Amino acid sequence: MDNHFGVEESHLDSVESVLLKLKKLAHQRVYGDREFGHDAAEDSKKPVAISVQQPTVAKAVSPYLFEGDIFLSKKQAINILKEASNMPVESKKRGRGRRSFDASPESKWSITAPIKYSFHESLDFFAISNIIKAIRYWENVTCLTFENTPDVNEAEDHIEFFQGQGCYSMIGRNGGRQGVSIGENCVKEGVIEHEIGHALGMWHQQSRPDAQSYIKVLSDFILPSYVSDFMQRDEKDINTLGIPYDLGSVMHYGSTAFSADQTSKTLVTRDPLYQSTIGQRETLSFFDIETINKAYCPEAECGGKIAVTDEWQSIESPGFPDPGYDPDQKCSWFFEAKEGKRIEFEFIEDFSFLCTSTCVDYVEMKIQADLRNTGFRWCCYTIPEGSFVSEKHKAVIVFRSQLTNDVGFKLQARASKLHVFLLC
Repeated sequence: MDNHFGVEESHLDSVESVLLKLKKLAHQRVYGDREFGHDAAEDSKKPVAISVQQPTVAKAVSPYLFEGDIFLSKKQAINILKEASNMPVESKKRGRGRRSFDASPESKWSITAPIKYSFHESLDFFAISNIIKAIRYWENVTCLTFENTPDVNEAEDHIEFFQGQGCYSMIGRNGGRQGVSIGENCVKEGVIEHEIGHALGMWHQQSRPDAQSYIKVLSDFILPSYVSDFMQRDEKDINTLGIPYDLGSVMHYGSTAFSADQTSKTLVTRDPLYQSTIGQRETLSFFDIETINKAYCPEAECGGKIAVTDEWQSIESPGFPDPGYDPDQKCSWFFEAKEGKRIEFEFIEDFSFLCTSTCVDYVEMKIQADLRNTGFRWCCYTIPEGSFVSEKHKAVIVFRSQLTNDVGFKLQARASKLHVFLLC
């Protein structure tokens, strides 16, 4: 396995050994005395994927990965095995404490400074370009910031993106260098966002304790030696953050995850209308974004999610208009109207930012169909005039201050049926 995780070879061997024990335990609980070795040998000949929108797992790295794309620390692997060993068989289907975000303090990145990252020479230009787009999207919709640091010390906490044998990541911050593999067929931006989500501390959605209310696992169609990847666990160090189960999460397995014949469903949704929703790798869902914002920035002075209605609603930068914003502040608002609607924005009242030819302190409006793209940025002292209408039913507003304090902005928004930009 490509060792870009800052760990010794003995660590890799230990994780492989623990995961093998977990596989055998799960196999015995589901299939009784059926021979694990035979099933594992047969399964090793078949491709494995957690979503049709995500590439198959390379056979060379599969023994080291949990749930198809997670490289566990030795401590995490041992804890999962212990919990699985101590959990009564009848509780396996329900689970009690399995949640979507790892909330242990040591697993969270600091928000007092940008998360550092670097690119390994194995990546080509196209992969790097898409990784940057995915990082920018995470920055645009959360309070997190990232910094490309090519010469970062290996012992310093950072993410190293590299082209490995597939798509995989560690869970949360693990200390020092930790890799995120963006393999040859992993360059879709939604897949990259998924792997960054793991690095920030997100687990797969379908393992939550409430999953059985929304999905059903069809174990008869799972590759027998991979049933452990569907086990729900009693974990006390992670948290749902009060966020509802999300069938549209970018962190959700697809319908045919670990399917024995690659076509039979291993997961079915309780509501059949959602069957084709699970496993999407287009982009982060509303609740994916909320998970990270709640985990990392619960005390943020501004930002958040806004359900857009036909009535005007307003937002403003911190301290608007007096005493105004301070240097080094960042907030993001995620707006969402009903399908078929657009969102109309207008700046109101006062407007003032540090004036530079390229904005350093600014408000940014992302109203294009693809919210990953950089939006319009305004600074200086003239309030933008007219109405601005989103291309689709979602939009993002970003506020950023770096150098000075000033008045800032106030903006109002409402749902609209308009489909064009209205500029005066």
